[in-house]
Amino acid sequence: NNNNNSQTGAPKISRIVHNGTDVLAPGDALEVIVYGDTGARASFEILGQTSEQNLPEVSAGRYQTRYVIPSGLTVEKGVLLAHLVKNGRETAQESDRQVTVRANGNSNNNNNNWTTYPQSNDNISVSRPQFTVNFPESVQQNTVRLYVDGVDFSRQARMNGNQLVWTPQYDLPNGQHKAQARATAASGRTLEYQWNFNVNTSNNNNNGSFAIQELRPTNNQVSNSARPQIGAIFNQNINANSVTLVVDNINVTNQQGAQKYSNGIMWTPQYDLQNGSHKATVTALDANNRQVTQTWNFQVNGNNNNNNNNNNTSGQTLNITNISNGINLPAVFNVQGSAQPGRQVTALIEYTPNNLLQVLTGQTQQITKTAVANGNGHFDIPVDASAISPNQSFRLTVSDGGASPTQVFTVRRQ
Repeated sequence: NNNNNSQTGAPKISRIVHNGTDVLAPGDALEVIVYGDTGARASFEILGQTSEQNLPEVSAGRYQTRYVIPSGLTVEKGVLLAHLVKNGRETAQESDRQVTVRANGNSNNNNNNWTTYPQSNDNISVSRPQFTVNFPESVQQNTVRLYVDGVDFSRQARMNGNQLVWTPQYDLPNGQHKAQARATAASGRTLEYQWNFNVNTSNNNNNGSFAIQELRPTNNQVSNSARPQIGAIFNQNINANSVTLVVDNINVTNQQGAQKYSNGIMWTPQYDLQNGSHKATVTALDANNRQVTQTWNFQVNGNNNNNNNNNNTSGQTLNITNISNGINLPAVFNVQGSAQPGRQVTALIEYTPNNLLQVLTGQTQQITKTAVANGNGHFDIPVDASAISPNQSFRLTVSDGGASPTQVFTVRRQ
């Protein structure tokens, strides 16, 4: 508890808490809570390693956020420094507990739910690649940021659902480049991903021939996303009216999620592809009416990230896999399980300000969140319950619109 700011009238920080007790890894969530004077602007940073991260005031004098460790961040016994600013005066204080982040950590989490182009450590032969970033969950679109080599290109990027798209207006020089994507999820947690890629235009020696420069996914690639970006980039501009993309014998050229570019076409499925082998075929003409047709195969292994051991989802009834009666839940948690594919699942949280869950009389506060079960019947509902006081009991009701019996749990906020 080293108070690094003793100026008169500065806001007081009484306590700093975070969950980095073990070695963390990219993809892990670092939960940070700062207690202090009310009505201040709060943030934290890992000194010399991260930028300042905002800490919203979730209740009087309690500032809290969930920071997802980005790819590429490594920290050995880093100092977590909290800031509190009020009336133009600032207090900065170190946490008693240091933070360590290593590539392999102690975590089972990873960044497989992020898909980008260029991919991490990609070697590409074009100087103006079409950047795409698929965020792993719903984001607040006005919070999306894209940095390439430290320059903010967020205003030039466009969003298509949870996918960010940006094309450079200048040639990227040969060599290594660094990209970073960041956004605030609909659940309120911070999403951040960093990666490097290489540009080497000397590999693009095609002597004027018309050819495919890149396939996504690449031939025989195994995708960890159930909704991978599928398509082709050509080595020169194409006739946009001539291009067609067929996936698993379905023409998706004009389907929702398809994007045509001056030198290619990409499609992001609006539903989860089944695990296993898939086939795609792309055809296009260049300005001289030369035709290229390419068929390739890829694998999807993106539906194995749930803790659901019931693989028979046909006619599946509602099943909650990660919550049971009486457990303690953090301020931000997920409700996971299985239901009939395509079925909307609702999580209803009920609590009372006076903590009398047993009677639930008087004014009852509610939080409602929904999600749709994917093609394998899995669902994942993020819930922000930071409005509920620590150690307070509350009721969680999960339903699927009457298709199955409602699941009711009495749980406690950590």
